Amino acid sequence: MKKQIQIGVGNAKSTATGFINAWKSVERGEKVEVEQRLDFENLETLLKTLTSGRWVFLIISLMPYR
Repeated sequence: MKKQIQIGVGNAKSTATGFINAWKSVERGEKVEVEQRLDFENLETLLKTLTSGRWVFLIISLMPYR
């Protein structure tokens, strides 16, 4: 199984809305696809936080075991 994480720019309101929608779907008995997300408030924060060393860490940690 391939590991995947979505990295992007979002805000707390949209993140909370997505969480609530998923929660309600599960309560109704619907299947919900699990998402691994890492959202930042803005592009500047994303670029300051994800340094080259952290990018390397993410790439290595998401590689499948051999």
